[in-house]
Amino acid sequence: MTRPPPLSSADLTSLDERLGLLLVLRAGLVAAVIAIALGTPGELAGRPSPVIGASLGYLAVAVAGELASRLRPSTRVALHRFLLPVDVLWLAWVLVPAGGAVRPTVLLLAVELAGVTLLASVRSGIRVALWESAVLLAARLRWLASRLAAARPTDSARASTDIARASTAETTLAVAGLWALVACVGWFSMVSERELRRSKRELAALTSMAAELEAHPSDAEILESLLGALQDAFAVDQVVAVWDDEEQVEVSARPGRGTRATSALLDESATRAGPFQSGWRDEITDELWSSRDPIVLRAASGGTVASLLPEAREMVVLPLGPDGGHRGLVAVAVPDRRLSRRTLAALRQFSSLATLSLRNARLLVERERLAMLDGLTGLANRRSLDRTLTAEVERARRSGEPLSLVVVDIDHFKQVNDVRGHQGGDEVLRVVGRLLAGSVRASDTAARYGGEEFALVLPSCGVGGAMRVAESARSAVSGCAELGGLTLSAGVAVLGPGAADAASLVAAADGALYRSKREGRNRVTVAAPVEEPPPVEERPPVDEPPSGQGLPAAQEPASEPAPAGARVVDLRVGARESESGAD
Repeated sequence: MTRPPPLSSADLTSLDERLGLLLVLRAGLVAAVIAIALGTPGELAGRPSPVIGASLGYLAVAVAGELASRLRPSTRVALHRFLLPVDVLWLAWVLVPAGGAVRPTVLLLAVELAGVTLLASVRSGIRVALWESAVLLAARLRWLASRLAAARPTDSARASTDIARASTAETTLAVAGLWALVACVGWFSMVSERELRRSKRELAALTSMAAELEAHPSDAEILESLLGALQDAFAVDQVVAVWDDEEQVEVSARPGRGTRATSALLDESATRAGPFQSGWRDEITDELWSSRDPIVLRAASGGTVASLLPEAREMVVLPLGPDGGHRGLVAVAVPDRRLSRRTLAALRQFSSLATLSLRNARLLVERERLAMLDGLTGLANRRSLDRTLTAEVERARRSGEPLSLVVVDIDHFKQVNDVRGHQGGDEVLRVVGRLLAGSVRASDTAARYGGEEFALVLPSCGVGGAMRVAESARSAVSGCAELGGLTLSAGVAVLGPGAADAASLVAAADGALYRSKREGRNRVTVAAPVEEPPPVEERPPVDEPPSGQGLPAAQEPASEPAPAGARVVDLRVGARESESGAD
């Protein structure tokens, strides 16, 4: 099964996209500074031109760094770390001469700090908070502010009154606000990111589970895929699934470390009777299957379901079904953390997908079964007959066991349709099919060969056993009151030690059947064992006999053509050929 990536490597947004958004943030800060410089130049303690020039130069550096990182992706992280102190130096150039914490422009620091924390990482946000705290503290130093103000043309009178207006308390409050901001934004970012990572992990596990369910549609494989997906997506230690398909109860488990009791329970439930017999249910399962919602259950509450995970303090029980008589459940051990509604809803999605897959698997099996049956008689159809006969011939060739084929035809069936109509003819075919099915073993195959013809494939059955089966079927039909005296003709062919193919076996049985028809119907004809034909040897041409001289006796044609190797056995008068080891 394809496992989803671990939590630490499941990125929510690509690094390129997030760092690209940081460039947008920087462009927005530059636009805000230019707007302040043009609209209220006094807020920046100087003329607009040097501030605008420095801001545009800073933006050019940021854009150049972004382009360089895209051309050489290996330098992306290094350039990102280089640009962070550049951001703070530019903001220091803009804000320190204006007075630092007392100016509304200090909000630019908060915007920069929040953006870096959300888009880059909490660690980057802490670095920026340190540098911005240094900027605010530097604004308290009169000599530094004076030198920054002298570095660009400014209104000295306004600068002298604005520099160091921020008191120690105001600066301390501003620094504390920056650290409170990075703490809150970082915490909320980590919580949201953790939830998003968990959701992405669950989605990856659900997608992987869906792909595996499509490739492996059996009930056991579906349950195994479900248990594995639940452990991968929710990091649960123990999970058990119980599935009742009306024939048997299947219990699958993924016990965690130290869950010997669970393993022992599963080993016992696989063979024991009691609560895990087909049709088992209790109050918990009745509520579960009626509401189809997860149930949180304490192991101490007792009961069959609670005993599935005896070492778990709490468990979540999820429904599988019900769908007709097919139903089941999944018990998941609850971890120490508190389960949220979102987690319960996600668990329900997994069980719903498994339920749908179990239903589809059953429908697929039913569709394949119906595709191999004759719609009128309920016997195997021609497609199923061909597949079964080919497989049995190959098996007989490998094992050396005998294989017999009986081809049966209803005598004078055209008259049945003429007298009883086609609906009456259909009813005759259904009755004959039922009688033929009752004449064979469970390991045999009774099939409708076509029209009013039927075929019986008899593995591990020699000529004597095949004759008895054919006679049993003939007697059952002729003695059936519903059929009003209808009879059968049959041809029997046995695969010999030479092991010919299925087509040869069918041809031999068909030839024997038509011999039965020619000999008067209501009888069984047995063909000679079907062997591999001997290799044809090339012989020199034989001179024609002298004029008037006939063929040798061995080459004279028979008086009546008949299928090769066919012999007629009329079982109605008690003629029966003995065979050693016929069955």
